[in-house]
Amino acid sequence: MQRVLIFILLINSIVFSQKFSKREIPNQTYSSDVLFDIHQLNSDSSNIFFSCRIPFDKAYFVKTNSSYLSNVKVNLEVRDSSQNVYRRETISTSANTETFEATNAKDKFIEVVFKLNLSEGKYSLLPSIEYSNSFRVSNYPGIDFSIDTNKLFYKPIIASPVEDTKSDTIQISNYGGNLPFTNSSPLMLIPISGKVDFPVSISIEQNDKIIFHTEVKKNSGFFLPNISNGNLELTKYSGGIDFIIVNNFNKKLTEGITTIEISNSKSKEIFEMNVFWFNKPFSLRDSEEAIKLLRIIEKDDDVDKILDQDDEKYQALLFDYWQKYDPDTSNLFNEVMEEFYIRVDKADKSYSIFDKRKGSATDRGKIFIKYGTPDQIIRNFKQIDSTTEIWIYKSMNLQFKFSDNSGTGNFVLQK
Repeated sequence: MQRVLIFILLINSIVFSQKFSKREIPNQTYSSDVLFDIHQLNSDSSNIFFSCRIPFDKAYFVKTNSSYLSNVKVNLEVRDSSQNVYRRETISTSANTETFEATNAKDKFIEVVFKLNLSEGKYSLLPSIEYSNSFRVSNYPGIDFSIDTNKLFYKPIIASPVEDTKSDTIQISNYGGNLPFTNSSPLMLIPISGKVDFPVSISIEQNDKIIFHTEVKKNSGFFLPNISNGNLELTKYSGGIDFIIVNNFNKKLTEGITTIEISNSKSKEIFEMNVFWFNKPFSLRDSEEAIKLLRIIEKDDDVDKILDQDDEKYQALLFDYWQKYDPDTSNLFNEVMEEFYIRVDKADKSYSIFDKRKGSATDRGKIFIKYGTPDQIIRNFKQIDSTTEIWIYKSMNLQFKFSDNSGTGNFVLQK
C-alpha cells in the first residue's frame, strides 16, 4: 500500500506540480558536448550544410556592464580524398545572457551553419572552435562523408516546426547525426531527387523487428533552405527542394542502433542511425546503479530479484519495471522514470554531506525523490551545531521533520 501511495504522489507531482513541471526539467538534465551534423538536401551538391551546436555550459562567458558575453569563432577545413585542403571557412558569432546561472545552461546553445558548394566525391571536414574570451582553441577529429549526386534518397533529417512564425517553416535539428529518444514528436525529413517515382516505402527496424512502416504516394512539398540566426530552416516554396515528411515515426523507438530502409520500384537505400537519449539523467546512465536506486521506493528483496538476473538484461529489466507506471503508453519514453532519476540527480547535487554520502542516500534526499520540492521549509536553529528543518507539502497534507545535531549537514528524519 505504501509503495502504491508513493507512485501516486510521484505521478501526480509530474502532472500537477508547478515546481516540477515539464518546463523546468531541462534545467536539471544533462546535454551532450558540442555536436556536428552534415545534411545533403538533394542531388544538387550546392545544397550541403554543416551545422555546429555548442551548449552554453561548454562556452566561455565574460561579464560585461549588464550581461555575460561569449564570442566564438567556428573554423571549418575541408579536405579532399587525398587529404589536400580543398577550402577553409570561418563563422564568428556571439551569445549574450543576463544572468550567471544561464551561462551554465545545458539547454541553451550557440549555433552556426555553413553552406558548402562541393563537387561529387569524398571529403573530410575538420572543425575547430576558438573561444575568444579564453584564448582557447578546441580541435575536433575529422568527419568523413561522401557526396553522391546519383541517389534518389538521402540520409533522413530530424526537424520540428518553427512556432514563432506564420509561414510554413521547418527548422532542422542538430542531433549529431542521431535520432532523439524523446516523448516529443519530431519530424523526419527524407531528401529526395526530383526523379523519384511513387509510392515510396519507409520502414524502421530495431532489435530485428519492424517498428514503423508507411507508404508515401507523393512528396510533402517543396522547400527553400535558409540560414537564420545560426539555424537551418526550410520554408515552403514552389520552386524549392523535394522532401518526404514522416510523422509519428519515433513512437516505438528506444535507445540503440536502428535501420531505416527507403525504397521504391527502382531504388533502395538503407541508413543505420543511433537512437540517443539526449539530456538523459546522469543517475540513469548506469543501469545497475539505477536499479539499486529503486531501494528508495521498493523493498530490498524485490530489488535483489532484479539484480540477480543477467546483467546484460539490466537495461531492459529497468524499463520493464517502470513500464507499469508509464502515464503515456503511446511511446516508449517513460516520463515517470525520467522524473524519478531527475530527482535523484538533483538530490545528489543538493543534499550530499561531508561523509561523502550521495544526496540521494540521505533522509532529505529520499523524501525529495519521493515527494518533490516541498511547498514550505521552516528552519530553526536551537543551539550551536543543532538545526531542524520542517518540510511541508500542503497539497498532500504531509509534513517531515529533520534534525542535524552535528553541524555537518546530516539531517536525520525524525520518526
